[in-house]
Amino acid sequence: MPASCALALLGLAAAPPAGGVERALDERWRGSWVIVTTDLRSSCDGRYTANPVEEETAPAEGSYWFPPGELARVDDLSVAGGRVGVRLSLAEPVRIERRDGPFTLYEERSCRVELLIGVPRRALRARARARIESSIARVLERHDTPAEARRSWLYNERRAPRLPRDYEKTLAAYRAWKARRTDELLAARLRQARRRLERLTVTSDGELAYAAGLAAGIAHQRERRLSGCSRLVEAELTPARPAVPPEFAASAEDARAWLRGFADGRAFVFDLDLLTRLPACRRPPPSGAEGAAPGADGS
Repeated sequence: MPASCALALLGLAAAPPAGGVERALDERWRGSWVIVTTDLRSSCDGRYTANPVEEETAPAEGSYWFPPGELARVDDLSVAGGRVGVRLSLAEPVRIERRDGPFTLYEERSCRVELLIGVPRRALRARARARIESSIARVLERHDTPAEARRSWLYNERRAPRLPRDYEKTLAAYRAWKARRTDELLAARLRQARRRLERLTVTSDGELAYAAGLAAGIAHQRERRLSGCSRLVEAELTPARPAVPPEFAASAEDARAWLRGFADGRAFVFDLDLLTRLPACRRPPPSGAEGAAPGADGS
């Protein structure tokens, strides 16, 4: 056997198994705290946003941008496809602001990223743990605790903004306001449905076409019953374009009667559904809630 082949086989025999290297790297990095030395993007929606760490690749597409120096916890690490994937949970959330009526409300969202770190293929083929770890260390400064990581000069010191003073009182007032608004909206929808049912004249006058259309409209709408109070409150009877059956399509008068019956059947089921189900959606206002709405700043 040529000496070069023997040396190559000896090197392969000495190299640790691929799974062993990945497992060793994961055990070392998983659960550790890191300072990320590159900027990041995250959708902050509970999923890991891919962040390639190579100049020639497309940038990440997350909605939120974070400067270098973010503090994060390593969730896991994997080696595949010529890259090391390191999944991170950022230590600090982002705060989302929204308006509802006179209230300013805030929501905190946690952010996750997956760093896709390029590693020299030779290092991957040789399963050289030290070289792979060196590639990771170019992007992540490892620490055992968050307190230790925060002492790093690389730490960007980003902190999520604090909630306004007395924000719990704002939330209580908002819930009371929302309950009143919902109750008013429910009452209005019930009055509207009752008036429409009172105006609806379901009579065939001996018209077979109307009766057939009425039955078809009832069956059509029963298959489209809404679920959930929020959808019931906001529901509208959207237009439908049914095909008139051939036995009624030949006559323009029969076709019109069938379509009128179809529309009446849909309206009957829709409004009856609102009248029977909306009352159960009413909720008493939260106890101890303040009735007055706060100012635009939520205080």
